[in-house]
Amino acid sequence: MVGADNSRIKDFFNLTLFFIWPLSILFFNLKKFYTKSSRFALSLFGFFIGYTMINKGGTDGSRIGRRFIDNLDYSINDFSDNILSTYISEASNPDFYLSSLTFLLSRITSNLNLFFGILSFIYFFVAISLLRELYFLLIDYKFSRSINKFYIYIMFINILIAFPLSGGANAVRFPLATFYFFLTVLLYTRNGKNIFLLYIALSFLIHWSFLPVVILFYISLYISKFRNISYVLFIFTGLFLVNNFVSQGLVDLPFIEDSAIEKRVEIYTTESYVEDRAEHLENSNWNVKYYKLGPHYFCLFLLGYYSVFSKRFIVSRFTNYFFILSLSLGLFATIVGNEAGLANNRFIKLLMISTFIFFVFLLKDNSKSKGLSYIFLSYTPIFILQCYMILRTDIEVLSLSTYFGNLLTVGFSENTIPIIDLFK
Repeated sequence: MVGADNSRIKDFFNLTLFFIWPLSILFFNLKKFYTKSSRFALSLFGFFIGYTMINKGGTDGSRIGRRFIDNLDYSINDFSDNILSTYISEASNPDFYLSSLTFLLSRITSNLNLFFGILSFIYFFVAISLLRELYFLLIDYKFSRSINKFYIYIMFINILIAFPLSGGANAVRFPLATFYFFLTVLLYTRNGKNIFLLYIALSFLIHWSFLPVVILFYISLYISKFRNISYVLFIFTGLFLVNNFVSQGLVDLPFIEDSAIEKRVEIYTTESYVEDRAEHLENSNWNVKYYKLGPHYFCLFLLGYYSVFSKRFIVSRFTNYFFILSLSLGLFATIVGNEAGLANNRFIKLLMISTFIFFVFLLKDNSKSKGLSYIFLSYTPIFILQCYMILRTDIEVLSLSTYFGNLLTVGFSENTIPIIDLFK
């Protein structure tokens, strides 16, 4: 009873902070992110980020906003027709999650700010749940007291900033699907219940591109049973050698023929689109290039280093499993990179998160390894650049109201000037 009373007091305190100054929630809850009350509080701050986000034209957020406005005039029959045609080629949106949630929220409110706030709340709740589950997994399996916990928290931050904080409202689908996928993978890893294998598959309903990712997960789950790393590397080397064959047939898979998925794959793999994205990256500043490519090459280096020197490390079944999953996602990212171009390769984010989770377990089991410490230190410049670029991206769609306002002040002020404009 005492614990329940304390939890209610904390929830009331956090709600009070939310209505007075949402940003202050971070000061009181970041350290205890793994508690249920702090998860809820941090998700409230996520709500405020979405609520105050500036809906700029040309972004995914603006297109999602227009779709929400269109849904205000939808009938239940229109919604049913839309859902039933979700995965056929004529569908405007090939994802069940956003179509359903957009229609549901359009029955409750016509307020676009509230709509984005709810989207962002869900995103933050899933993201914090992922970090919470990883934290408990480390605790459950004898988290070493000798390990430098600074390393662990840096890895946690890296996972959280894999996408901009505004991505929960401004992008929604792929970032949410990514965090949901890894949350359910960790839940399965920790509990071992087969029901979580079904939950993992549901990530496909959030973003269509997770269909091959889910299949890769099941393959990795089987391969991870082999403890001999030489055998595992032989399998992946063979797969890598045939990746050109696989990539050329990416659009011709029989189970996506004449579907909305095939339509999206064709859009993202057309020569003009790939060249346009590659040219955009080529003309970008150096920081943009290293922001996109730095984590990718670091992950490949870490996986390669472990492959060569694996016999030097203590390896738990969790370390081995996430190593296999990281190799699978790395192979898939390479295949997508061949077809869609590296500049448009969002699957690098999956490789990054999986490799960081693998690195966390490797550090946990080998806390005194100098080699791993040096590798971690080598990542410091990339980490600093990641933080800068995420901040830089967020201030393009967030205003001063996000950081210094509350629900009341937002209602009485113009929330249309992004922070970045103040520096121009």
